Formats: sequence, structure tokens, C-alpha cells
Amino acid sequence: MAESRIHEVTFHYNGEKIVFALKDLPRFEYLIAHLGGVFALYRKIAAGEWTTQMLGAVLGWGYNGGFAHTLPASFWDLLERYPGYFAPLTARVLEAGLFGVRPEEATMSFALDEEAA
Repeated sequence: MAESRIHEVTFHYNGEKIVFALKDLPRFEYLIAHLGGVFALYRKIAAGEWTTQMLGAVLGWGYNGGFAHTLPASFWDLLERYPGYFAPLTARVLEAGLFGVRPEEATMSFALDEEAA
């Protein structure tokens, strides 16, 4: 029997549940062509060679299940202040969009102590 794969990632943060899904991959591929395409972007982020712009492009496209295509200002603020926290989430969102992930890999969370960070 084939293993079940999920193409979205649920992120839990500060009591919120946010779903990221890369809907319409061909259109997203076109929009990020200047970054090398979706797979190249996945490889760069997974290798730690990311920029905040790369993370924001992926998370913005996938935010709210792929229907928002932009991040709320409060989320952008966190991303810009603590991008390293969001790199693994971004890599997982790309992985889910490209290949699918196992159900146990489709949920992520982290606690961010803004006073300590």
C-alpha cells in the first residue's frame, strides 16, 4: 500500500493554527523564476542559503492554505526579526508542496520568547 502524503503544513504559534499550502505551483514557479524556481529554492533553503525575501516569498504564497498569497504585517514583523526560526518551516512547506510529507511531518510549532531572542 502506498504511503499517505500531505501537501500542506499546519503551523501552531501563540495559540493560532496557520495552514501553509503551495497551491498553483506553476504560477508560483513563474513568480519566483528570478530565484531559480521552486526546487532550486527548496535546495537553497534546506542548505541554509536563504534570505528573508526567499522565506517571505514561500510563506506568503502558502499562507492561509494558499489562498492569501501574502503575510499579515504581524507575521512579516516576526519573520524579519527572527528569520532563522522560520527557515525550517519554509523548507517543510516547500517539501510538502513539491513531494508531500508524511502526516507526522505536516505539523510544526515553536515557542518564541521575544524578550530572550
